[in-house]
Amino acid sequence: MSILHHENECTVNDESLNGKRIDFVCVTLIPSFTRAHASLSDTRFFLNGKEVKKSKKVKYEESIRVIWSEAVEGDLVPYEMPLDILWEDEQILVINKPVGISVHEGAGESGHTLVNALAAYLGPEFLNEMDDERIERGRPGIVHRLDKPTSGTLVVAKTKESLFNLKKQFKKRQSEKYYIAVVEGELLPPLGVIENYLVRDVHHRTRFTVSSHEEVGKHAVTEYEVLKQYSSCALVRIHLVTGRTHQIRVHMASRHHPVIGDTLYGKIRSTGDLLLHALSLSITHPLTSERMTFTSPMPERFKVHLRNNLR
Repeated sequence: MSILHHENECTVNDESLNGKRIDFVCVTLIPSFTRAHASLSDTRFFLNGKEVKKSKKVKYEESIRVIWSEAVEGDLVPYEMPLDILWEDEQILVINKPVGISVHEGAGESGHTLVNALAAYLGPEFLNEMDDERIERGRPGIVHRLDKPTSGTLVVAKTKESLFNLKKQFKKRQSEKYYIAVVEGELLPPLGVIENYLVRDVHHRTRFTVSSHEEVGKHAVTEYEVLKQYSSCALVRIHLVTGRTHQIRVHMASRHHPVIGDTLYGKIRSTGDLLLHALSLSITHPLTSERMTFTSPMPERFKVHLRNNLR
């Protein structure tokens, strides 16, 4: 067993959190910080640079820092799983991620994730290469992620140098990402841009919502084009200008056209898989500097749903 030490900062960026306890605010605003972490005796809270008790009430726009530790059992366990490989060389691996597979281990996800499959496929040399304090533990080679219910094109770095290079490209928005989705209803106008700010939902910590205020959210821009309108749904191509968590799902739902199969932002009782797929990804190769585009074809679950809507 090993001990991981974490430190994170946030600002009280929502007036509804004014007067709330600092431990509650941290759980609300910091995705990786849970109620269990807040209850640990060695977790430390700082308000405006001064250490305080977890019961301390906070005010709007105050600064918070929290330090906590957690015990981690063992190392990453390899898991044999078929990989749909689109490209592989000595620096990168590009795959078509299947629907229903988490990219890395996390809350409620352990053992059967993409990183476990990478550990099995690439072997001990890959894990040794990624054993670096600058690389987040449990996420070897992971440049970006797709939600568990989202399928499609994803690049993995096989060396430290490639990882840092690709992460820099994503941070500077030098990568280009296109998705396809099937959304509910008739999407009008058929060509458009959704631009606002995304903020974590204070009433549901796994969800995000839109805001028009820059100071309370992260800038998010989604460009979309309806490829074909059906009787009760639309096939849409989406260009992610920014890459925020759940961005497409939140933006489509904000226009009252949630992605079909989305039980978080759409119909709670939806059946079937989420109809959201990372269609293509363009990057600059970290070693050769060649501009490369990788594409994952439309999944069968899309074709089945669209065929049914022709009847």
